[in-house]
Amino acid sequence: MHGYELIAKIKKTLGVSFGPSTVYPLLSSLEKKACITSVWNMEGDRPKKVYSLTDEGQSVLISAENALSLICQRMSPFSENAAETSEAINPETDTNTNTL
Repeated sequence: MHGYELIAKIKKTLGVSFGPSTVYPLLSSLEKKACITSVWNMEGDRPKKVYSLTDEGQSVLISAENALSLICQRMSPFSENAAETSEAINPETDTNTNTL
């Protein structure tokens, strides 16, 4: 996948917009850490640098996904309590509110 394709996929999948000035330095850093490799694709109108995930990058990705999953699991009780608290103090959802 080339850089602009990655930017578009992030926006479509996650709803977050990152510009080239954010993505390309990150890709360079990941390549230096051997998490990705790149080759130039000379086909088409202009050359494109195509990035691929390495085995090391796959391992890092799996570790990151597992860590984020654990964080979400541990935060879940707090978000449930926050939703209950929010409903309890929100006058629009409180059917027992007396008005003056």
